[in-house]
Amino acid sequence: FSILKKYPIFSCIAFVIPISHAVGVFLPEVGFDALWYHLPITKTFVETHRTVFDVHLYQSAMPRLGSYLFVLPYMVLGTFGVKFFTYILGLLLFFQVFRLSRVFLSQKDSFVLLLVFMSFHTISWQMSSAYVDILRTLFEVSCLLFLFKKNRLRYALYAGVCMGIALYVKTLTVFFLPIYLLFVL
Repeated sequence: FSILKKYPIFSCIAFVIPISHAVGVFLPEVGFDALWYHLPITKTFVETHRTVFDVHLYQSAMPRLGSYLFVLPYMVLGTFGVKFFTYILGLLLFFQVFRLSRVFLSQKDSFVLLLVFMSFHTISWQMSSAYVDILRTLFEVSCLLFLFKKNRLRYALYAGVCMGIALYVKTLTVFFLPIYLLFVL
């Protein structure tokens, strides 16, 4: 956290951006994917206490880990709980992006990269909504972080677990596997 003292303007920006992302957490959910894909699976699981395939919810045949991880926040605080949980995951993602960038960049450059990443509209929108993409990205970035550890063999299992979780959150991750395999080779 010494960088926060060195660059006060960056510190202010790094404080304001996540606060601005939090505003959307307190607004009603309007995201199409959240309302039609992720939350209905969570709601059905909470109501029936089991996994069901519903022909009206074609996404119920897709990976559901993200929707299942939304169950506890949904049971406690409803849609707000899911949105708040996603926001916390977004903050963890910021931390992991900074750690990953430190593998390649100086502390200052990593902080600037983090500020740019934090300021993307897609990040803001996904952090303040009940989308599983923040969760998937968190595990993909964690996978990369483990792949760049010094003792690669020791951390390869952790990277594999993170990639497996990302795959079970969203099938789209399969298209990124060749990129991750390049880092292993």
